[in-house]
Amino acid sequence: MRLVPTLIALAVCLVGSGLLFGGTAGTCRLRTRTILAFAGVAVAAYTAVLVVRPHESLLSNTSVLLVALFLGALLGSLVKSVSALISFCIAAAIADIVSFEVGVTAKLIQAYHSDASNVFQYLCLSVPVHGHQWPVVGIGDLIILTAIFFTLHRLGHRSAVAFAAPVTGLLLAVVVGMLVGGIFAIPFIVATTVTYLWFVSAHGHEDA
Repeated sequence: MRLVPTLIALAVCLVGSGLLFGGTAGTCRLRTRTILAFAGVAVAAYTAVLVVRPHESLLSNTSVLLVALFLGALLGSLVKSVSALISFCIAAAIADIVSFEVGVTAKLIQAYHSDASNVFQYLCLSVPVHGHQWPVVGIGDLIILTAIFFTLHRLGHRSAVAFAAPVTGLLLAVVVGMLVGGIFAIPFIVATTVTYLWFVSAHGHEDA
């Protein structure tokens, strides 16, 4: 495992997750139709960036985070309870595994590694390494992470522990991915999130 790239990837994930968690405190106060409007604007802006300046990492990363923030909030607004959140998490994890192994994600990664297409790179938070943009975490992973943040926030889980639980899974996925050459992230996020929810339930209190 390459130490420096791994540390960079962990830092990018931690900072990006922190921004999304902070942004969730704002989106939780919005009506669903307002979130939908912002999501549409974010997707349009992201599309414009990809067309006009796809190699501008700051613009691209900002667009990825904004899309994840509002689409994640939109998904999260549909989840109303802890049991619904657990069901949502399990479904997202299964979908991620299938996509990574035989679905869209697998095809995008294959095309990226064979230099046939850079679409995968533009659908990720990325950092410049040796003159090239290095994909760190996919926008789909960030959308699901934000949906979890959003739901936890609305259910009263707003402390640093509520932030750390899903993010720990993301960071574990990055480390394991560096060891094995890439891996699905959402199942890791789901595992630590569900463990956190079980712990809170078993101890009879909600984190605030």
